[in-house]
Amino acid sequence: MPKKKEEECKGFPAWLTSFGDLMSLLLTFFILLFSMSTINIQKFVLVLKSILTVFRGSSDLQQGMVPEGMKFSPFPKAYPKFKKKEIKKVINQVKTFLKSKGLSTQVVDGGDYITIRVFSDGMFDPCSSKINPQAIPAIKYLAEKLKKYNVSLLIAGHTDNTKPKSCAYLYPTNWELSAARAVNVLRLFLKWGYPLDKLSAAGFGPYHPIAPNDTPEHRKLNRRVEFTIKFK
Repeated sequence: MPKKKEEECKGFPAWLTSFGDLMSLLLTFFILLFSMSTINIQKFVLVLKSILTVFRGSSDLQQGMVPEGMKFSPFPKAYPKFKKKEIKKVINQVKTFLKSKGLSTQVVDGGDYITIRVFSDGMFDPCSSKINPQAIPAIKYLAEKLKKYNVSLLIAGHTDNTKPKSCAYLYPTNWELSAARAVNVLRLFLKWGYPLDKLSAAGFGPYHPIAPNDTPEHRKLNRRVEFTIKFK
């Protein structure tokens, strides 16, 4: 009998085939998880637009809007990061407008919140909670811009450590004065249609300073109204 030829290449062990399949499945699974965790809104809209074009013959998806009847949340509401990016652009516009109206501002990005500091010497007279008429258009501009995004907003009043002597009969302490200022601004936001359930007001008096109360310039920085936008 002729001798059998020796195999030139021995076969792989049976376990290696199963192991290779398992590795391929795991790789596919983690790629899927990664793709789901990093959604690009614009690309998602384009994909959805393409699908609608195939099934309907023409696209109903325009300017990032979901067609009527489809149960999708608005993209800015569904994706806080996307919303924050858009709001930061709006805040830059607001800051420029407030400056044109004589109001000094600072913007603080705290990650899951953004605070717009408006220094209150241009909004209120000393020892008064009545908003100066020349500041009202600037506050209205801020309210109109932010209400489109339906974000939670905390309006907080702050003062320096100087005791309110000339108005002590109305505001015995800076707490009352800062709270009254915040509430008066909140009333204007309500008047201009900002959602009631998204608004809150607080008065912190001199107890959250951003500068030491040792010079007139530093005390001026502590007299402010802060608008904090929350994303969570």
